[in-house]
Amino acid sequence: MDYVSRWSGPRSQGASLGIYGLGNAGQSAAVFLGPVVAASIGRDSVFRFAAVLLVVWGVVLAITARNAPSTKKPAGLDPCSG
Repeated sequence: MDYVSRWSGPRSQGASLGIYGLGNAGQSAAVFLGPVVAASIGRDSVFRFAAVLLVVWGVVLAITARNAPSTKKPAGLDPCSG
């Protein structure tokens, strides 16, 4: 979450973190749809597809990820943070 919030300005942090949070929907889809897909194409095929997808995503992230342009601490809810 820190990676996402540092890339967005104070006015768009809520939207950025909300979009990031949608990743939980992907986890839910995997839990509920995984058995259905496994029943139709086979359990081993589901694991192989997931492994390939994770490797591809890891390579893409390793190639394209950059540090945030600013090292400013993201705005928080702490009333003492000024």
